[in-house]
Amino acid sequence: MMMHIGNGEAHWIWDGDEPRKRNRWVIFRKKFTLDELVEESSWLHITADSKYAAYVNGRFIGMGPARGWPSTPFYDTYDIREHLRAQDNVVTVLVQHYGISTFQYIEGRGGLLARLELAGSEGRTSAIGSDRFWRVHPHEGYARSAERICCQLAWTEIYDANGMDEGWKDISCEDDEWDFAVELKEEVGLPWQAVRKRDIPHLTETVIYPRAVEGVRRVVPRGQSVSLDLQPNLFPESRDANPRKVLALVACQIVAPREMPCVISFPWDNWLSTYGSLSVNGTIYEVSASREVEIRLLAGANLFLMRISEPFHLGSVFFNAQADEPVAFVVPGDPSASFVTLGPFRSRTLAQTGGNLPQTEEEWETDERFEKAWQAKEWDELLSFRQWIRLIAPEQTCRDNVYMPNRYKDIVQEVPLTSDLRNMILPNSSYGMLYPDLQGDIELLLDFGQEATGYIQFELDAEQGTVVDCYGVERVGADLASEHSEGMNNTLRYVSREGKQLYRSLVRRGFRYLFVTFRKAKRPIKVFDVHVRFSTYPVTENGRLECSDERLNRIWDISWKTLLACMEDTLVDCPAYEQTFWVGDARNVSLVNYYCFGSYPLIRRCLSLVAGSLQRSPVTESQVPSGWHNVLTAWSLLWVAACKEYYVYSGDVAFLKEIYPSLQRNMEGFLARLNDRDLLQMNAWNMLEWAAMDTPDDGIATHLNASLANALEAVADIAEELAYERDAARWRQVAEKIKLAVNRWLWDEEKLAYADSLRSDGTLSNVFSMQTQVMVYLADCASGSRKTRLEQYLQQPPDSFVQIVNPFMLFFYFEALSRINRQNQIVDRIREVWGRMIDEGTESCWETVSRPDMDRPTRSYCHAWSTAPGYFMGSEILGVRPLAPGFTRALIDPKPCGLHWAKGSVPVPQGTIEIEWRSAADGISLQYAAPPGIEVVMGRDVVHHVRMEYGEEKGCL
Repeated sequence: MMMHIGNGEAHWIWDGDEPRKRNRWVIFRKKFTLDELVEESSWLHITADSKYAAYVNGRFIGMGPARGWPSTPFYDTYDIREHLRAQDNVVTVLVQHYGISTFQYIEGRGGLLARLELAGSEGRTSAIGSDRFWRVHPHEGYARSAERICCQLAWTEIYDANGMDEGWKDISCEDDEWDFAVELKEEVGLPWQAVRKRDIPHLTETVIYPRAVEGVRRVVPRGQSVSLDLQPNLFPESRDANPRKVLALVACQIVAPREMPCVISFPWDNWLSTYGSLSVNGTIYEVSASREVEIRLLAGANLFLMRISEPFHLGSVFFNAQADEPVAFVVPGDPSASFVTLGPFRSRTLAQTGGNLPQTEEEWETDERFEKAWQAKEWDELLSFRQWIRLIAPEQTCRDNVYMPNRYKDIVQEVPLTSDLRNMILPNSSYGMLYPDLQGDIELLLDFGQEATGYIQFELDAEQGTVVDCYGVERVGADLASEHSEGMNNTLRYVSREGKQLYRSLVRRGFRYLFVTFRKAKRPIKVFDVHVRFSTYPVTENGRLECSDERLNRIWDISWKTLLACMEDTLVDCPAYEQTFWVGDARNVSLVNYYCFGSYPLIRRCLSLVAGSLQRSPVTESQVPSGWHNVLTAWSLLWVAACKEYYVYSGDVAFLKEIYPSLQRNMEGFLARLNDRDLLQMNAWNMLEWAAMDTPDDGIATHLNASLANALEAVADIAEELAYERDAARWRQVAEKIKLAVNRWLWDEEKLAYADSLRSDGTLSNVFSMQTQVMVYLADCASGSRKTRLEQYLQQPPDSFVQIVNPFMLFFYFEALSRINRQNQIVDRIREVWGRMIDEGTESCWETVSRPDMDRPTRSYCHAWSTAPGYFMGSEILGVRPLAPGFTRALIDPKPCGLHWAKGSVPVPQGTIEIEWRSAADGISLQYAAPPGIEVVMGRDVVHHVRMEYGEEKGCL
């Protein structure tokens, strides 16, 4: 299939194997000759499905592509002039095809599309496109049996340096015996319709070293670990990332050398993985709340059954078996497999796609065939279910799970930290020496001092077969015990070849602390270097703030640093757990970006990507582009607000013209789901935040109806900007009808507040939350005495209401407080909530500060939706806001909030607005500088101000 890329065309190519194999790594090579080198640039245009790493003459060029919709993927362009040489050259591309969908990628099929444009003398150019003459070979160093990182991400990295000659990237590699690539034909149903040029700059790569070696220990793993990927067995035709519920069994024989107990442990809850009750030789064992169960094994073969019947988002089983002696997991009569599945006897996809009414699927809790198989006591009894039995293939069975020996281990010895070990974290040619012995594996704990997001790289000299395990976490305790990553294999395994070697990981990770464990070593190991190639969207620190309160200065710093760590090819929720572009999160995060960095192209890209989800859903989806087909209603509405706000801050009217048809379609999707009371009622994920609100997925949520009215007003404003007056009038008319309905049906006169919801049975919820009151207030749904009442609640929340405690919802609460000029209350709460994060030694903003469902305050310790201070300190303390699109007219209205002085800068499309102010008894004295063409309006508290020449250094007032 020919497709236009760069300035010409090339063929999509792959190898001759199946198009969608799980976790496939394939090398493509093309040799070419240049008679001479010229000064002009030569270009490589490239994209792949799913990911690529490109090399020219053995030198790393880049990775990609940027995430996008499968029908129109993005391609990257690199200037490769400095990597070329006269005569013989080679371009090498390593492509990883996932074979599954993730929260960043929708499964297509394996493919590479590339085009070289080579400059010659006298202005001549030559071109080489990917075609059937490229060489291809599977990369045999990467284990296809690697387990999933988590339900949001693809595969962990298990690399054996002995599996492939390291020269595969170089011109010297003999590839004459490799196969030729296969040109993909249009008739095979390829997912790609056209490719688009990358719409943002390439991400940065900055080397960051650990701040300290925090500890060295000798450790011994406990038990035997097993990871099973059930997806190909239970739903082989599906490639999406939707949650599911099935009725199925996992079975094997456990062969024990003698009668003995065995403790089975599951690291995570159902949903993040899957497991259930166990049956051993017909005896039923229930897994405890601590996710452990002790079973009794007889000498010889024991029938082992695991029940799979609970909903899950990742169809993988992870467990650790601890017994006095090793056991074997076998399938009688088939040495190639260790486990089988029976079923699924029933199966259901749990998608929330925004229908008018709850999905009508056949309800079931059990199945007679499933229950009969569950009663088996011996292997032969399962043979009557032969048509339901499927082997779990070796590539679906991982015995090298690195997370398990980090979670289930014994600490044998604390090893003194010698000075030479610090050499491995210094940018010099020295090394640290590690000495193995029989007491245990050597474990290092490295502290990077910040959220390290990017790619691990290390250099060492080791014996062939030495195993290097890396495990990243975001927090450790005083005893160096890890807060384990919940539901995430944040790991890497590297098996050494002989001698000195360097490895650069190709899987993106986020962590602050890195456990590096050396296993199976028989001779001393020299570790020259361990670092992370810190990779983010390229920014400059245009936004700055400093004030008389050092605690607030620290909070500002952790806010912009958190945001930066969450800026990839889109905004992402967090660099560790999900790396997902959550649409609702991005509304608040975009506002923070406008004050910290002013990176408008990234926000434009994000908002544009969202519109693509309307091709398969009635309203925009919760995270895009994603294999999880999901509508989170509030997020669809926040996207509308974000589109308007992007225009207000950037002045990009071309964007409004491009996005308006999608905004129309989104709003029509919502209006089609208004009931006869003029209230929004749709079956979707109707939550707002992690709090005890009453917002059923099939009910009428008050906060959503208020947000819909607000979104309609925003679309009306956009329509007016584009001179679509009739549209604007219609949107406003419907908004008013919804506001009236909110007040008629969702206000509780006895409680003098808005209830959280109107339930599907027609009753008004008895839950009242500050979250609901805030959203109603921000949408201007309340007026008169009701508005006054809400303003009282904002200042003094009633104890009986669900309270706002977590950072994401505090953003909206602060917006409401700003409207009633309670900036002091905002800043006090910032000091309290974000100050706690600083006091506990973290260098980034937590996802939550209270999680009743967890034994710690948060899952993620670096979360973009929690960077609210980055917005409010710029908009309130510095006081800069746009009064006209693109800051052609700007307000400077600082709120002292008890501070003596503050200074800083706010990015604007024309440059930066620089401010320095001091507070006095009669008001604020201020000096500022703004780019030419910006009309500046002063707030009423500014009693003295001086406009400096733009670029002129400001002195102390």
